[in-house]
Amino acid sequence: MKNWIPTRKEGRRRDIVRSASLTALLAVLAFVAIPYTEKLLVRGALYLIDPLWQAKREALLPSPGFGALFAEKARLIQERDALIARLAAFNAVTLERDQLKRDNALLRGIKEAYPHALPLILPVIAYPNQSLYDTLIVDLTGVPDAESRLRNFVYTNGVVIGTLTSAEENIGKVTLLSTSGNLTNAQVGSSNIGSALTGKGGGSFTMSIPFDAEVAVGDVAFIPLAQGAAGAIVSTVERIESAQESRLRLRTPVNIYSLRFVELRP
Repeated sequence: MKNWIPTRKEGRRRDIVRSASLTALLAVLAFVAIPYTEKLLVRGALYLIDPLWQAKREALLPSPGFGALFAEKARLIQERDALIARLAAFNAVTLERDQLKRDNALLRGIKEAYPHALPLILPVIAYPNQSLYDTLIVDLTGVPDAESRLRNFVYTNGVVIGTLTSAEENIGKVTLLSTSGNLTNAQVGSSNIGSALTGKGGGSFTMSIPFDAEVAVGDVAFIPLAQGAAGAIVSTVERIESAQESRLRLRTPVNIYSLRFVELRP
């Protein structure tokens, strides 16, 4: 069979068909691939450019100067002061609550101790360190014939601590037994030796008794004129053989610097 050689007309027709097929194929490829290619190119460009824009934005941000630092410091100080004030208020309420619990316990104890004839309860307005040394200032509101009760003994927790020495309108003054130089008859020791209890100030006393009297640290000094109530506790015993006496140091068993209420009895 002889080789077939197309004519010029047939060759031109074949070239036209080939060109049309290639054009159609390119059109299809362009329609399908170019959008994705464009997206990939855009994303790649953004990926490369974004760090540059980020750095530029950070460079354009205002730097925190002295004004910003002082403003931040002022804000922190204000926040700290607010927290301190809140904690202080909380602590104050807590202390007040605890004090009210102690006051109520004391008043309940007085009520239970005297179910039939309650003593007069006097609120303490000022105590030592707030008032004159070894003196209480008390509220006499509601106390009938307060002036007629002068020299009456004043107690707290069953311990005699002093006497009502003045009453003006609704204010009274209680002179404590421990007032410096104040003398009170007392009995101390297992044999109830009687002697003068001498106030030395600040809730302390001294007392001299015979050398051979039986007395020890922790013994209670009772006040006969105050219905035999306790008035002091022996803290030291010093025996002086040359003087044939024993010198005692005593203290009141209550804290005179934090009294809130006292009892006034006949």
